[in-house]
Amino acid sequence: MAEPSVTQREGRGMHVEIVEVGPRDGLQNEKVLLSPEDKAELIRRSTAAGLRRVESVSFVSSKAVPQMAAAEEVMARTERVPVLVTAAWSSTPVDSRAPSRPEWTR
Repeated sequence: MAEPSVTQREGRGMHVEIVEVGPRDGLQNEKVLLSPEDKAELIRRSTAAGLRRVESVSFVSSKAVPQMAAAEEVMARTERVPVLVTAAWSSTPVDSRAPSRPEWTR
């Protein structure tokens, strides 16, 4: 469920960036709930396959979107690699469950 974006970089020609949104967006449509371990494994496999930008979680009410439960645990289980950029989405401007954590955006 990766979403490519194409941009023009000065002096470098075209640049394609693939953003994997499956862990954040794609899982919302699944009927079966995945454990935090399985969600973290999906992210690990995405990075092992070469993806460098993964939208990993959403900080939304688990009552509204049960598939997005345990966002904090998923991020805690996600291995940080130097070239990986993870992202999280929140339905509110300030979500107390989504603290400012620089290591989440490496």
